Amino acid sequence: MLTRPLLALALCLTVGASQAALVDLSAEQTQTSSAQLMSFTFTGLGTGAASNGSFSMKVLGDYNSDQPNETITSVTVDGTLVGSNLGPGQNNVNLLSETQDIYAEWDFASLIDQPDLEAMLADGQIVIQVQIGVNSGVFAPGTDTGYDRDPYVAVALSYTSDDNAVPVPATGALALAGLAALARTRRRPAGLSGRAQA
Repeated sequence: MLTRPLLALALCLTVGASQAALVDLSAEQTQTSSAQLMSFTFTGLGTGAASNGSFSMKVLGDYNSDQPNETITSVTVDGTLVGSNLGPGQNNVNLLSETQDIYAEWDFASLIDQPDLEAMLADGQIVIQVQIGVNSGVFAPGTDTGYDRDPYVAVALSYTSDDNAVPVPATGALALAGLAALARTRRRPAGLSGRAQA
């Protein structure tokens, strides 16, 4: 009988399979004032994570290595603090370039543990908030900052999704039901089959 191996295969496909994919979230905002709170919201996300999350942020603005009070005071991902008092010369900050006493460009990276990331994804969205400090201002238009663009903050979060709430869907269940029906019709005598159609 072919039914037992085929049913087992269909069951394995239904139970074991899930949708997994690399997710890359990114967005950028222009800084328009000191003490600005930037909020980046990503919606429509799956609720599972199969890996740690890799968070990164790239910044251009009024942050100088000789001015430790020019910082981004906090960065949160869904309310979880991932960085504080960030700027050139601070821990985990990589200075990319700098003009004397005006602007600096730098980046920052942090890992988010998989269990924490799953908790953040429970509602299907991620909110990243960046609080710019009161001492990191915006220079007037026309000021030679050494850069040909406005100050900005760019954020990114990447991880591998594993949304077990959406298994490889009803196809497995439908295949299982179809195989069971096929097995029943093959075992049924021809006479019974003729009467059932009448």
